[in-house]
Amino acid sequence: MIYQKYISTVDFNLEVESEQVPKLVVNVGPKSVNYFDFVKEGWKSEKGEKRKVREIIEARSVEIQPKINQNEEKWFSIDNENYELKPVRVTLLPKLINVFCKKENL
Repeated sequence: MIYQKYISTVDFNLEVESEQVPKLVVNVGPKSVNYFDFVKEGWKSEKGEKRKVREIIEARSVEIQPKINQNEEKWFSIDNENYELKPVRVTLLPKLINVFCKKENL
């Protein structure tokens, strides 16, 4: 089943959950944020607490297509590394890799 949803947010988080049925979990944050909430949510994140989530989406595959003009370059940062903003697809492939090791290493 293909489901398409348009989202506008200043904060989202993509996690892998593999407790029973493996799935991708997208935590969608607020559409906009003022300075006070930005600082408050930043401190929550720094302390390891969960940030404010507006919606949770579960899927096996997620495609993110940012809204940008063709003549425009935009960048985002992950762990202080800059990346050009482009469409990206993330697909969960559960049990694709089998890892073997010696019994004494367990």
